Amino acid sequence: QVRRRLEESCREIRAEGQRLGGEYPGMAETLCGYTERHMDRLLRLVVGKDGVELVFSRVNNPVEGAHRWCRMNIRRRTGRSRTAREMAQHGPLLAVFSNLTNPTYAREVLAGIPSLARALQEIPEKEVTELRALLHREGRPRGLPVTDGERPARLQEFVEMVTDPEGATKEALEGWLSRVSGSILAEV
Repeated sequence: QVRRRLEESCREIRAEGQRLGGEYPGMAETLCGYTERHMDRLLRLVVGKDGVELVFSRVNNPVEGAHRWCRMNIRRRTGRSRTAREMAQHGPLLAVFSNLTNPTYAREVLAGIPSLARALQEIPEKEVTELRALLHREGRPRGLPVTDGERPARLQEFVEMVTDPEGATKEALEGWLSRVSGSILAEV
């Protein structure tokens, strides 16, 4: 009975796709073809060792399944307390991408956005502030290996070396670099 209803639904979807024209017949064929290829697996009777049918929930929404899979992996990686926060970072994107082909969503929600690509690239001020705070907590770099008093003389030496056609040899450049950043190179 379920198989008959599913086959009838596929016929109706194909007919509606033909009626609408454009890209809809191809979309209907893709959906129905996928359903028909997997119909045996979707409707297969699963029985236990004792011959009794095992009833279980089959996944019928791949987007929701992917969302659950992401949530499970985040929970394993970060623990229960951080899962909701990490999922909240990706939830809006998941909602937008899963509804891009929905004409009502595009008309009602996305119509006011001049450029979706630009809107997705913008970084909220709150995230910038949080990043600055994180970088501040992590510590500042140790500083330049050359003191403020030495810097002008070292830069002048570099300019003279580069502008002199015979002075800009590999050895001269390596010597200048070792004098300027010798302590850093020694640490590496």
